[in-house]
Amino acid sequence: MSLAEGLDCGKKQIQSFDNFKWHHSWGNALKDTKFHRTLSDGDDFQHIFKHYTQKNKSKIDIRSENLESYTWNDKSDIELLVVDVMKNIKITNNVLNNFYPYLRENSYLFHQDFCHFFEPWIHILQYRLKEFFRHVLHIQDSPSFIFQLTKKLPHDLGKINIKSEVILIEEIENAFDYSLSLVEEEPARQNIYAAKIYCMFACSFFKEGKVCLNDTLNSYDFVEKGNLEYVTKISSSIDKDLEEIKSRLEKGVNLLLDLDYQSSLYRLRYLFSYPKT
Repeated sequence: MSLAEGLDCGKKQIQSFDNFKWHHSWGNALKDTKFHRTLSDGDDFQHIFKHYTQKNKSKIDIRSENLESYTWNDKSDIELLVVDVMKNIKITNNVLNNFYPYLRENSYLFHQDFCHFFEPWIHILQYRLKEFFRHVLHIQDSPSFIFQLTKKLPHDLGKINIKSEVILIEEIENAFDYSLSLVEEEPARQNIYAAKIYCMFACSFFKEGKVCLNDTLNSYDFVEKGNLEYVTKISSSIDKDLEEIKSRLEKGVNLLLDLDYQSSLYRLRYLFSYPKT
């Protein structure tokens, strides 16, 4: 709605993508509204989105899509790309390959989850593309960061795709050093450290992740709820289930990449609850 309010009527339009499927972990998001307790897991809530954006409906092109597999065929220049979906590697790569190529020079890239532990792929991606973007600002008291494209991106962005199994520890260190150099505010910096630790664990650098976690905990006299707190719990679960995690990795299954984000901020739910054999 804020973006829509800033548009001149009829000249530009926002394309808004979502899968519009309700998840119980959102709890009381609809409390004190007429939609409270009207939805169950998996129910479509596009009608609620339309209700609250009715005032600017002519400026918003609503698209119900699964961004893990969606192909964007509009092929028009993007002036502002607001990204709040990079919850896993598959979506990250699909957004990179479908939307980044159409960012025009001097356009803006708004990363909602830059300072959040669960989206470490943002940091790897932006580090690999750092020669094309200038950092604009970290939005105070938020996890959000804005970049501006300074020159046209290369056509072969597929070469930059994220693959957890081939990310080196040196790249993780360099990428997060770069990200931390852009942000001064707390707890945003602590949350970036949490993302770094989670990235190490997800890329199977368990020892390095433990060292980074201990160093981070020792450097702070507070632990941010929902970020470093959650990564600490992941570390404890790794201690307990390391052999099973390694065994699954040999079979091509990365349990750490399959953590359930939508539940994670409300209740700890590991996919380490596999059937014991």
